[in-house]
Amino acid sequence: HRTILCLFLMWPSVVEVLGDIHQDATNQELKGIAEGLLEKMETFKFVFMLHLMKVILAITNDLSEALQQRTHNIINAMTMVRSMKNKLQLLREEEWETFLEDVKKFCDDNFIEVPNMEDILPIRGRSRREGQAVTYFHIYRVEIFCGVSYLIN
Repeated sequence: HRTILCLFLMWPSVVEVLGDIHQDATNQELKGIAEGLLEKMETFKFVFMLHLMKVILAITNDLSEALQQRTHNIINAMTMVRSMKNKLQLLREEEWETFLEDVKKFCDDNFIEVPNMEDILPIRGRSRREGQAVTYFHIYRVEIFCGVSYLIN
């Protein structure tokens, strides 16, 4: 949880360091690695996943810490599990818009392109002729956002 938070706080310098490595490195392999990391980190998908990890880890952190204690109170642990499940359900049902706006703002602040959630993408592994497609909204809201929170729940 702390690592993800640190990455958020250090975002400009992390990206800047990779840019410096890419620009100044004499080793072509190192240049390529830095360029690849930059390309991945400066995408909406990466930022979305990073934000989701931060939110999920914040929700599960108290339970995780309690379970690591030597003295386990099963009643307390069960209460914490219920609380965590309620928070995850609230996240899925009521906090999508706020979450998405936070991700978009971060992207805007860092000059990262934000896709139009209504744009249609072909389903991977299918030809375009089959006509099966999904929107960015479906991928990010249903497959990733809700999917991850259901897995934990």
